[in-house]
Amino acid sequence: MNHWSFAHMGYQVWERVFDESTCRRLRQRAHDIVAHHQDNGPRSIFTTDESQRVDDAYFLESGDAIRCFFEPEASRGDNQARGPSHICNKIGHGLHALDSVYHGFCHSPKWRPIVDVLGVHGAQVVQSMVIFKAQNVGGPVHWHQDACFLATDSKPVIGLWVALEDATIENGCLWVVPRGHVQGLKRRYVRDDRDRLSFVELDGTPLDTTGAIPVEVPLGSVIALHGFLPHCSYANRSPKSRCAMTFHIIDGTAQFAPDNWMRTPLASTLGDRHDEI
Repeated sequence: MNHWSFAHMGYQVWERVFDESTCRRLRQRAHDIVAHHQDNGPRSIFTTDESQRVDDAYFLESGDAIRCFFEPEASRGDNQARGPSHICNKIGHGLHALDSVYHGFCHSPKWRPIVDVLGVHGAQVVQSMVIFKAQNVGGPVHWHQDACFLATDSKPVIGLWVALEDATIENGCLWVVPRGHVQGLKRRYVRDDRDRLSFVELDGTPLDTTGAIPVEVPLGSVIALHGFLPHCSYANRSPKSRCAMTFHIIDGTAQFAPDNWMRTPLASTLGDRHDEI
């Protein structure tokens, strides 16, 4: 795909950008973080079910921290017996700035040609996550637009999704709506001065997911997602995990909206190093 494809389709795929060794190192670092947290940190449950969202300080203050969030099924004894990474939903949201392994990955020169195709100048990473999507228990991520949660004053945020393992329909790959970004942004998730979170509707029409397709990719592949593009992933009930790393970037000329849920993003320039990690 070329630059026209991203602008036209709202997403783009680069297969096998990163090798098995790099992906294995990133997965192992994630497992180590969760194992350490299991012994030293609180058990915060993450869900995309809007009726069950919890606006606690542990989540609200994670923009400039590294914090672990667990699956709703984490309390089941048989899941706990399989190890902490099996019951962790994700780690976020300052990995790119605070952890040496992910910081190095963020600065890999392999990002430069991707950023150039996307037409982003001085790309700034404002959020990073490792999403485990563990075998048998990996929870769904419902249809959404990234710019709902990470708005700017001009060019929309772009998501960069890296498959740290093969992503298939069976283990919960991404689904997208080609050209769905032309709908525009439907709503925003905002934080008020009293730290209360709420959705603000921007137009009265629902998000249209007609024509959605799965994006199955091999390990090491990168998927770029326009901030307005509807996308989701379904629960993983297969015997294979689907670990992924996600960066959210904004153009260097864009300003992070002051009423975003995340108030203290740690910005880091993407792909500005000349040597390999």
